[in-house]
Amino acid sequence: MSQIKVNFKNSKIEVSESFAKKASIYDSTAHHELMKVQNAHPTFAISVLKAKSRKSSSIKGITREFMYNYAMNHAVDNSIEEFEKLKAENASYLAVKTTFLKTYPEFKNYKTKTEWILAA
Repeated sequence: MSQIKVNFKNSKIEVSESFAKKASIYDSTAHHELMKVQNAHPTFAISVLKAKSRKSSSIKGITREFMYNYAMNHAVDNSIEEFEKLKAENASYLAVKTTFLKTYPEFKNYKTKTEWILAA
């Protein structure tokens, strides 16, 4: 029942998107739980809450290619091999960014594309 919230202030029964999907199956456990709450509060509307989007781990405009190119042009120790390996494996953006920031820690404090490019 933790996916159902009764909002007395707005007279709503709030459910998550995933719970609403489960409750839409007639005679399911979720359906029975929702009906139980709705019977207890017959004048309340049912409201489906959208899932909060997770903040992207990317900085808009800073791509894997940007990081690969920077690493190729500003080699530190064996960074070229490390980035070539990531590129060959088609590594995720997060993996490339983590490696990039470990190799080039001076970029950790920059939050925007402009700051990154000016630092490069």
